[in-house]
Amino acid sequence: IIDASNILTLTLYKEILKKDARAGEFNSAGGGTAAVVTPTSPTSGIDIINRGISGIFMDHLKVTSLFDVEGEFVDPTKDPTQKLETGNKKLETGNIVILSLFASIFILILTFLFLVVALLLFTRLIILVILMVLSPMAYLGWVFPGMKDSSDKWWNALWEQVFFAPIYMLMTLVIITIISDPG
Repeated sequence: IIDASNILTLTLYKEILKKDARAGEFNSAGGGTAAVVTPTSPTSGIDIINRGISGIFMDHLKVTSLFDVEGEFVDPTKDPTQKLETGNKKLETGNIVILSLFASIFILILTFLFLVVALLLFTRLIILVILMVLSPMAYLGWVFPGMKDSSDKWWNALWEQVFFAPIYMLMTLVIITIISDPG
């Protein structure tokens, strides 16, 4: 049961990694459009753009491009009447402060959510190990009627933990599919 859950979770995770963050399409290579470090580097072959689910979220939500400036940079210290122009928009000090504030809040929320999920997955691992150690209790409930309650609790805990990771990965795949839809 645990192995089937882990295989399903891993399959869904691989489908998430196939999501090409730049084109919004599936990439059969499995890693998105990642920039890879040069072969002479000590970290050669490491994907430095898409580091898993968080990298895909960052690319689709354009977190890394919130402060990208297109166009010519005008130094306001030399000419205070000039404004920093990005396309058709002008970034003034107030806009930059507001953008920075909301971007910081957004990044903190994402960081908190990924931390919570990491803790939940780690807790799942610990609980599954404990359940495997206590697995004889599940079958003793079938033999001894007095242990039926303990056996039922064991099975309920197992099913809760077995379904958590695949459901999380499925929901993550659905969310990434939604946010990557260009339409």
